[in-house]
Amino acid sequence: MVQLAVPCPLDRPGQGGPRQAQADQQDRFIKVVEDAAGKAEDTDNELQVVKIRHERTANIRKLLPSLHVRDWTGTVDDVSTTLGGDSAVLTLSLTDDIKVGTWNNGLSDFEDHTLIDVDSPLYDKLADLSNGDDVTFSGKFVRDPDSGIGEQSLMDISGMTTPTFTFKFTSLKKN
Repeated sequence: MVQLAVPCPLDRPGQGGPRQAQADQQDRFIKVVEDAAGKAEDTDNELQVVKIRHERTANIRKLLPSLHVRDWTGTVDDVSTTLGGDSAVLTLSLTDDIKVGTWNNGLSDFEDHTLIDVDSPLYDKLADLSNGDDVTFSGKFVRDPDSGIGEQSLMDISGMTTPTFTFKFTSLKKN
């Protein structure tokens, strides 16, 4: 019996298969964010910072049109619960300055639904994690109607230099 190999859509010739493709995608995302951070740090004009943020968003949207990612890696920065423990909060560091995470309270999360429900299998996996653990995760960046991609900073410059992108996790495993 002859078996035909069906190429995985994430495989790219010479790129090492789907895991390497995901790592390359994550590296490109980090480069887009870091390049924009460097530009934002070089100006003291808030209007320029906003323009740079729009450019960064456009570049992220080109890289991740659906905003979905699979098998990215990060380090647990915060694993906790909302007040009352009804939902889990998770923030992962991609670099020292770039993070992805759920909202940390139900009011902020009202429309995005990023918090992890206590009855979900993902909540059970989080119970075995500690800050500093390395993980592989999948999910989706939250789309923001104003800025294109959700980011949780209160000030434009912080959102450029030390962003926490709002993220809905769909899977996670400890490395």
